[in-house]
Amino acid sequence: MSNRSERFIATTRELASRLKLGLGGKARLSMTTAHQGGPGRGRPQSPSAAASGGPAGRGRATGEPITVRHWPAPEGDRPTRPRLDGWAGPPPQPDVDNGDGPQSRYPRWLLPAAALAVVAALSLAVVVLVTRGGGEATSEVGTVRSASGARVRTSDGSEPRALEDGEAVLYGWSVEAGDSPGVTIDLAAGGVLRFDGGATLTFTAAGESGEPGPRVDIAGGRTWFNPTVSESAALVLRTDVVTLSSTRNPVALDCTFDCTVEAPAGGVRASAEPGVNVAPATDEALIVTSDGGLVVRTIPQPSAWTRGNLEADAVALPAPEPAPPDGVTAGAVPAAAYAFDLTVTSDGEGAVLDPSVMFRSGWIAHYEATIDTGSCAQVPCDVTVAATSERVATTLRLSGSFHIADRSMALTLNRPIDCPGSASRSAGTVTITVDMTVSEAAYDESSQRWIATVMGGPGTSVAEISDTSCLASANPAGTRTNELEMTGHAAG
Repeated sequence: MSNRSERFIATTRELASRLKLGLGGKARLSMTTAHQGGPGRGRPQSPSAAASGGPAGRGRATGEPITVRHWPAPEGDRPTRPRLDGWAGPPPQPDVDNGDGPQSRYPRWLLPAAALAVVAALSLAVVVLVTRGGGEATSEVGTVRSASGARVRTSDGSEPRALEDGEAVLYGWSVEAGDSPGVTIDLAAGGVLRFDGGATLTFTAAGESGEPGPRVDIAGGRTWFNPTVSESAALVLRTDVVTLSSTRNPVALDCTFDCTVEAPAGGVRASAEPGVNVAPATDEALIVTSDGGLVVRTIPQPSAWTRGNLEADAVALPAPEPAPPDGVTAGAVPAAAYAFDLTVTSDGEGAVLDPSVMFRSGWIAHYEATIDTGSCAQVPCDVTVAATSERVATTLRLSGSFHIADRSMALTLNRPIDCPGSASRSAGTVTITVDMTVSEAAYDESSQRWIATVMGGPGTSVAEISDTSCLASANPAGTRTNELEMTGHAAG
């Protein structure tokens, strides 16, 4: 080996040693690749662009956080990198006294060339470590199956562009459905995400905002999320009023007006302010009203939007496994006051009684009731009820009780049939029994409890005359039963 070659190798080793010492003994590089999620991510360069040194495709981000309407811009994630440009000081000058001349020194261009070679090698090693070692985290949300005219903003300050079928959506991007018929994204880990109706979705990778998992911020429109696997279920859906997390089951979010949440197979946790954390049952819909109120209503079947998505997913995705529901309406406690409306639905059966207690189909009555809620801290429970009904020149007074358990509010009300002109003498009684089911509950911030606000169901009214001596009619004593329907709405 020639002296010139030996000197080149020695110089290269010396330069590498200096670079390591300059970094505290280790070559530490802080780099960001497409495998690190978060704002400021662009699409990876295509192999052809990377090989030619040319720019990435249209989807490449600028490396800055994005600013999205209604949502704060996530913090930047590109730390300041150390200077590794090959500078190692001025080249040594020849020592003429020792016989060194220009011919005895290696060419000066070898020093920066060797430095660049070492830097390139170190950079390549770091890239390999970041991309391979970070395989558990990905910057890719999923692949666009159908863009349908939606637009995407890939970085802060960039103009929105058309979203394309088949391209990868990355964390840090914001996608606007606009007036498109709907966007479909096949999630990278499995499952599907659909949104339409003017929805804007902004994707943030795990850790980018101090939260442990990835999330998607949603403004407006309708969003369907069916993760099917735990990896996709790590994605959390968030609006400015409610946060949703799934255990692999689908969830429908409709924020066209108020925000409504449906979980047709259960297994979805909804969190809202102040400190509300519930899991709606499969036949319940959680509604966040425009003034921030929280209401849960039972629904006879999923909405048309939810049914359409379930049918579409049934073609290629596994059916969801219904989760044991916690439910909300089953644990709702009674309100302090209700307005009851009663409608008689039959002409009655039994004895022909005094006309004052003979009810016909279509006859209606209204009752104002107060409830002793102090005896019902949680269900099941029994509470006393006092009700009044205004009649011509008189007020009927009834008393009874509620038995409340698992959405059922069994009501019993009794009133005496007074003898005319004698408040102390009774000719009989009327007993109303109704098995009502709670169909709506509202969250009360003051008591921090869910209150049963709407209920209804069938029942009977039984009129029993035991003493006819004080009545003006010649009808004998006896019992007559009418069927009825009753609804109740919380008052106040």
